[in-house]
Amino acid sequence: MIMEVTRTFHPVGQGAFYTERFYTGNGAFTIVYDCGSETLKKGKTLETRIRSTFPEGTEIDVLFISHFHDDHINGLGTLKDHCKIKRVVLPYLGKEEKVFLKAQYYLNHSSSSGFTYTEFESFLDNPARFLGRDNEVAVIEILPIDSEGEQEPPRSHPEEAVDITEIRGEWSNGQRQREWHQGGPAFNSGTVFKFPRSYEWFFIPFNYNQDHYSKAFKDAIEEEGLSLGEIDTIEKIMQYKDKIIKAYESSVSRDPESTNGDLNKSSMMLYSGPTSENRFHFSSFFCHRFFCLSHCRSCYHPSMYPHSGCLYTGDISLKGNAIVKDVSNRLENFRDAIGTLQIPHHGSIRNFNKSVLELGNIYCAIFSFGSNNHYGHPSGLVISEVVEEDVIPCLVTENPRSIVVQCISIR
Repeated sequence: MIMEVTRTFHPVGQGAFYTERFYTGNGAFTIVYDCGSETLKKGKTLETRIRSTFPEGTEIDVLFISHFHDDHINGLGTLKDHCKIKRVVLPYLGKEEKVFLKAQYYLNHSSSSGFTYTEFESFLDNPARFLGRDNEVAVIEILPIDSEGEQEPPRSHPEEAVDITEIRGEWSNGQRQREWHQGGPAFNSGTVFKFPRSYEWFFIPFNYNQDHYSKAFKDAIEEEGLSLGEIDTIEKIMQYKDKIIKAYESSVSRDPESTNGDLNKSSMMLYSGPTSENRFHFSSFFCHRFFCLSHCRSCYHPSMYPHSGCLYTGDISLKGNAIVKDVSNRLENFRDAIGTLQIPHHGSIRNFNKSVLELGNIYCAIFSFGSNNHYGHPSGLVISEVVEEDVIPCLVTENPRSIVVQCISIR
């Protein structure tokens, strides 16, 4: 039995849009990890990139969302209209976190984003209804874990894997108005979801609790004489805009590590790949864009390369060793298969920890960023540390030539 896998890091600039397509004799199975861009948000450039990736009506079997920043989700409107989304895996959000995210989105939102206030609120409050259109969507929540918690975190075992295709939606469009997190199934971080049928391929999400920002914001809101219940919708947030701005600025000032007014360091990671024992034929094609971005070369590496797993990190902060150590322990049965790492937060030095390069057998590091972004991404220091470990830095920008495509044959 043969299965071909195509993993693509799409050139959307300052954002994230990653896909994996599994081709078997019984059809295709497709996953998406994040879908958004700050660089391509103006006009219909991002929409064109999404539509050119998938034929109309393509089934997205699983959509993974790392977190709720605009540059990771503002393509969802196009994705849901152009494709049929069957399942979405999200980090669990409590009521306080949702209020904070709505306030942050309102205060930081740009009219050129392509994702309106209404769309963001609809997606946050009920992703099944927002993404479903006329079809049923299963919402799978991943519960948070404390990165400073257990000394010996539980290992993820392939024999305990859940068949992700068996998880069905509990409502379809227009049904069940209750809050989505009360209706969909919730799983612990580190739960192993398996590829359907007999193929040895697994998806393992990790949601680390880095949401101390919500408590700081809640305290600041109360100091302004408001409660979270009074600002739980965009409409109410607009009504109390001045007080919320003061509270938000106060929250930012209490967090010395915040940048650009952003207190959200949470982001759901995802491992996608085989166990450490599996050996698959692996090859890759990529444009390697160097430090100055002035030289480009295409590379094709056909080989019996066993390290076909990928660790997606979204915008997570890996500062300190707690999360890297925890992931390493939980992925004990999988980590040696890790060959590709998506560098967190577009290569920001504030989110990077060099020890993550020691996971598995990483040979390829993906940096996704806009070539003219004003944040200074990626950090030259991060790129230097990657190169020092003999890992190839693949710089994926909005330039179509920077696309990274990896091909895996499973026999």
